Formats: sequence, C-alpha cells, structure tokens
Amino acid sequence: MKKRLVLGSALACGALLLTGCGNNKEYKTLNCTLSRKDTDNGYELASEYKAYYTESGSKKVVTKVETVETVTSENESLLKQFEDTLNNTYKTLDEAYGGYDFKVTNQNGKVESKTTIHYADMDLKKLVKENSEMKAYMDSDNNLTYDGVKSMYEAQGATCK
Repeated sequence: MKKRLVLGSALACGALLLTGCGNNKEYKTLNCTLSRKDTDNGYELASEYKAYYTESGSKKVVTKVETVETVTSENESLLKQFEDTLNNTYKTLDEAYGGYDFKVTNQNGKVESKTTIHYADMDLKKLVKENSEMKAYMDSDNNLTYDGVKSMYEAQGATCK
C-alpha cells in the first residue's frame, strides 16, 4: 500500500515539478520515457513526457509539457486508488496554480492520465513561493529550463532524448 501511494505521489510530483513560461517562438521537443514493473504490488507503469521548448541563443525555456501515464494491473482496487490520486492531485494543482488540462480514465485493466501543462496560464510566482525546490529547475525569471526538465525526469529514472 505504501509503495502504491509513493508511486502515485511520484507521478504527481513529476507534474508539479514542471513549470515555465510561454512565448510564440518555434517549438522544439524533448521526449522522455519511463517504465517500471512492481511485481510485489502487481502493477506496471509506463510514462511518456513531451516537453515543448523554445531556444534563443543558449537559453532553452520549456513552454508546455504533455504527459501520458499508464498504470496497468489486474487489481481493480489498486487502479481505483491510482485514479483517485491522480484526479485529486491534478485538480489541486490546477486550483492552486492554474494551467492544467487533464483527463484520467480507468478501464480495461488500466488507468491512463493524459495531461497538458500550459505554463503561460500558471501563477509561477505563487508556485515558486510555495515550492522553493522549484528554483533548481528554473532560470532567474522563473522559467522552467530544458536542462531542468531533463535532469528532473532522468533523476526519476526516465530516458530522455
């Protein structure tokens, strides 16, 4: 049970740690994938993250992130816990900071979360004030950086390219 809640929290933390600021420049993408199998608790996790960023000189600023996170299990109770945790987490984050569009579904032995985080719509000052650890992933203007996103996902075990 504790491992399930930790994983649910890890999924939600990944969403919280993504911040930045939007602009109208040409977008490039950073793609990251993560997969885990927890045989003790009977589930598999597959996550795909697509970070859109702009580049101006040496400055790379993330403007949006799209995620697809899928938990597969034969345990319906476990899937319901993941569904509830993801819905509650994204709702809370959106109410606190704005910028989140998400849909969580639970069907056919899997929970799938599709989320888009729009940084131009977020209250970034409030986010940084309430989560000082965010500064490690941001530049001096509170923009999420390419290097910040990449290091954050890789620290969770993702492969990025």
